Amino acid sequence: MRKIKWSSLLLLFLIAGCSSLEESVEVEPKTELVEEIVEANTEVEDLERKFDYESFEQLYKRILKNLKIKDMDITHTENNNHFTAVDKSMTFGKRDILTLDGNRDSAIDPTQRVLYLENEEKSILIKVIIAYTEQFIGDDMVYYSSDLSSEGLSELNKKSELITLSYKNLLFTVVQTTDEAIENDFTRKITSSLINIIEKPADSF
Repeated sequence: MRKIKWSSLLLLFLIAGCSSLEESVEVEPKTELVEEIVEANTEVEDLERKFDYESFEQLYKRILKNLKIKDMDITHTENNNHFTAVDKSMTFGKRDILTLDGNRDSAIDPTQRVLYLENEEKSILIKVIIAYTEQFIGDDMVYYSSDLSSEGLSELNKKSELITLSYKNLLFTVVQTTDEAIENDFTRKITSSLINIIEKPADSF
């Protein structure tokens, strides 16, 4: 009688074990499928939010036309015939010229645009660099070098300031260089004005 009871219990444990194993096998593919769907949706959303190259060029023209700061004037820009050649190893082997297709033979569609602002005395120079990338990055301030009192550094540290922003798949860098100590106000005002232009719809200008 005891042998029969033990056999019954053993059989129940085996059935329960098999059932739980079947359930775990069924759950894993479902979880993987959900993750794949989420990743696919995220990729589609990022693609929809990205700038294409034509939109990047249009944004550059809007910035060129509307970036205005008191006591600072745009004195120089880089046109369509300006291309930057680099060592291919510096682009992780992707291209040897900073253009859309990376081909020196075609040399069209530069992926960086630069404009220069100066004050009347030519003692302050600010560069605004706009760079196009194919990857969605997001909207944020990436870097701000604002510490003027770093001990142990030369006086040159007090004569430059840099801010880097990311917006969708674009990168924006504002660099100030001066004869004397930097004017934080200029860098910040230009950055704020830049963000204002970037975020406004194109048809609002």
